[in-house]
Amino acid sequence: MPGELAVIDETTVLAQYGPIRLTIQAWTARGPDIDLAVAAGRFSYSLLPRLLPSRDLFRRERWESGDVSDDQEEPLLNEMIRAVRRVDHDGLGPMATVAGTVAEAVALYCRDNGATKAIVENGGDLSLWLDPGQQAAVGVRMGVDAAVPSHRFVLSGDRRSLWGVCSSGMGGRSLTRGIADTAMCIAASTPVADAAATAMGNECRVDSPAVHQVPAETLRPDTDIAGLMVTESVGDLAPDEIRTAVDAAVVYADRLVRRDVLLGALAAVRGVVGITQGFADRVGILTAIAE
Repeated sequence: MPGELAVIDETTVLAQYGPIRLTIQAWTARGPDIDLAVAAGRFSYSLLPRLLPSRDLFRRERWESGDVSDDQEEPLLNEMIRAVRRVDHDGLGPMATVAGTVAEAVALYCRDNGATKAIVENGGDLSLWLDPGQQAAVGVRMGVDAAVPSHRFVLSGDRRSLWGVCSSGMGGRSLTRGIADTAMCIAASTPVADAAATAMGNECRVDSPAVHQVPAETLRPDTDIAGLMVTESVGDLAPDEIRTAVDAAVVYADRLVRRDVLLGALAAVRGVVGITQGFADRVGILTAIAE
């Protein structure tokens, strides 16, 4: 399977390989380094083939039986398994971390090759490397269909160098058991942020006749969560139902923050937003973007 690579502008490269679609930006001490971004894009082509031989381990029945250990020969697979175990959520397997794992591997490739700042986006999941003194602003869209971000926060390399910012929710690439338009998690590990975003999205639920669920395999025959009910559509919800779902997601994420699994998280359903306690102290100030 050949990879495809395109230089978008003087700072950005688009790299595609199978289901992986990355935008990569890299800076060194000299400024934007498009050659490094191109090299990182080519490096990304090697990642999926490293994971494909392990597909059998992703099956839910093997995962839930405990027949998966984190001493596999492939280091990336071990990262995925450890991330899911840290989040520790029912029905969550290693596939929940694929996008974040790939993004982080590319960001660390940039770091190892001289980047002082790297931003790698994989289907809405971000991995960032920021040396001390470097910053990056992250925009937050309150749903997949939102045309532009409505909020932003600024990450600083003076706080930490490696950041993972991942999202899940209705209308995204993955299936969800909840009703979140956005469930965004920030962690010091991108695979962990990816797994936690899926779990937080699953926890964003309410018992309502407006929520229609079906077995996962009816929407994705090849899904790794066959047998679980997932959300197909959501009708009109009462304000208290929306608040119940948002609060459930934030309560769950707060538990992960207290366990030092997450740095912060945000949930949004139909314009109603909730964030974890201490978000500004651990991550940054969440600011509304003026229209």
